[in-house]
Amino acid sequence: MKCSNCGANLMVESKYCPKCGTLFPSDDVKKNINELELYLLGYYIKDKRINFNLYNMSLGYILFNFVYAFYKKMYFVGVVSFFNCLLFLRFVFGKFSYILNSYGFYFLVFVFAFDFCIFIYLFYIFKFNDLYIAKSKFNVQKVIKNNPGKTKEELGEICKKKGKNSYLLALLSLVAFLLLVFL
Repeated sequence: MKCSNCGANLMVESKYCPKCGTLFPSDDVKKNINELELYLLGYYIKDKRINFNLYNMSLGYILFNFVYAFYKKMYFVGVVSFFNCLLFLRFVFGKFSYILNSYGFYFLVFVFAFDFCIFIYLFYIFKFNDLYIAKSKFNVQKVIKNNPGKTKEELGEICKKKGKNSYLLALLSLVAFLLLVFL
C-alpha cells in the first residue's frame, strides 16, 4: 500500500502515513467507523494531518511533550506528561544524589520511579498518534449523537470548530511548568 499524498510505502493496516502524517481510511479504520464518521473525522483532524512523525513516533510529542498534548486537547496525556517531566527533572537535577546515596529498598524505589518516567515518555512517543485518532473518533461520535437533526455539512462545521488546537492551554501549561521548575 502506498500513501496517496507522498508515495511512501505503508503497511496494510496503517491509519496514517508515518512519513507525511496524512490520515486515510485504512481497512482497520473502516471496519470500526461508518462513512459519516469518516467524513467528519476529516473535518475534526485539521487538514487530514495528525502531526509530523517518524517511524510511527510522534515528533510533536518528542519535542514538546506535555505542551503538545495540551495543544492537541489530549488532557489526560498532558497531565500525566506534565507530572512525569517534573518528576524526571527532580531526579536528574539535584535529586539524583539521593539515588546514588540511598541503600537497600530505597534505592530500588528511586530506580523504579526513574525507569517508570522513561517508560511513560517512550510509551506516549509511540502511542500518541493512535490515542489522538481514538479520541477524535470518540468526539466525532459524540457530535453525531448530540446533533441528530443536523446535515452532513453542519456536522462538519461543528467538528471543524471542536477540532481546533488549543494554543492558550499549551502556553499556560508551559508557563506553569516553568514557574514550578524555576521557583
